[in-house]
Amino acid sequence: MHDALESVYRCLNPLLNYWHLTLRLIAKEKQASGRYKKIYEKVPKTPCRRLFESPDVGEADKAELRRRAALFKAAALKREMDEAGERRLKVAAKRGMTGEPA
Repeated sequence: MHDALESVYRCLNPLLNYWHLTLRLIAKEKQASGRYKKIYEKVPKTPCRRLFESPDVGEADKAELRRRAALFKAAALKREMDEAGERRLKVAAKRGMTGEPA
């Protein structure tokens, strides 16, 4: 079971870091009603893109990120992650760990 789950995350991490766009929270303001208003950046970016744009990251590190990004293909990773997820479900079903309440 552990190997199947590890396979899922091995594919999921690059997908999230190199291709999944996210909006970053810029500020959180407390309103008069006591509720909070969240303010997000206007343009969604990947975590990798944010590193490329950061002046705190050195050129050697950016080159390594580019090298790693070139190794991954989004469609292949998604397909591999889906297959690993199916394997994980089969292993869980064999062990009787379907996640359904008793």
